[in-house]
Amino acid sequence: MLDKNDEHYRVIHAEEFSASLQEFQFPELELLPKSTSVIEAISIVRKSRVSVIAVGEKDVEGIVTEDDFLKLPYSDPSSIEGIQLESIMKKSPSILEDSATILDAIIHMGEKDLKHLLIRSGGKIKVVLLKDLLSFTKSRFKNDLENFDEKVKWSKDGVYLQMRTHFDELSNDEPELTAHVFETPLRKVMFNESIYCDVSDNLSDALTLMRNGATSTLVVMEYETELKGVITARDFLNKAYLDLDFQSVKVSEIMTPAPHKLLEQDVLAVAIKNMAKFNYRNVIICNQVGYPISTVSILEILRFICSKIS
Repeated sequence: MLDKNDEHYRVIHAEEFSASLQEFQFPELELLPKSTSVIEAISIVRKSRVSVIAVGEKDVEGIVTEDDFLKLPYSDPSSIEGIQLESIMKKSPSILEDSATILDAIIHMGEKDLKHLLIRSGGKIKVVLLKDLLSFTKSRFKNDLENFDEKVKWSKDGVYLQMRTHFDELSNDEPELTAHVFETPLRKVMFNESIYCDVSDNLSDALTLMRNGATSTLVVMEYETELKGVITARDFLNKAYLDLDFQSVKVSEIMTPAPHKLLEQDVLAVAIKNMAKFNYRNVIICNQVGYPISTVSILEILRFICSKIS
């Protein structure tokens, strides 16, 4: 193990997460009737570029997210004619009052594994998104992260040189949480294994894998050895539903090719910098030879940090 670095790390206080949700500009949600057809809803989502819909008559009775559209028994547009939002919505969603804090939101989203959290603000319903948590992290800890660079290229034949002591390699000689936590290796926040499909699979095959694996992200491989791309629920919603033949179209036609990836021994700070610069919510984590083993989101990173706060 490396010798402990002599530099001083700033203490992170719980008060840094105490900002009221009223202080943030979260997007407002429009309420759609339960009888709205999923075909109409898909068109609304595409046009407004939202990732969640509030459903109800006079008040919120449910929500429909990008992931919920994966439940549809889809083969072509005619297969979902007549299906209404009521049949795929999550009923009685969690709603926080805007007097709650950003820490309350992070803990609540982490405990329930939510990508969207509804906020009641006066007579309006707003939503906290993962990108809002990323924006908060980037702004609040800007100075702590400034000495770390984004990482978008690395060679599988290269050697990982650890220049500083990782946060998890220390004994309990740091009684308070410090900015050293941003040097925690990503393997400490890897809670889900990657689910794969082959670049030759069709959209129907990929959709089945996502449903069975209860995931919104598939890693696309070639010959089970080479990472070729990534496909998400958002890709299905924005590029496939209503437009493409799921039996004949391959995942390669709608996937994001050559996605950025990080090593499991890279640190939280690098993942945060990558997410903030390139505007994605998740990052693929690989082992030393470049094989994808997990996907980590900003929520998992913040949940880990907040768990260390006294």
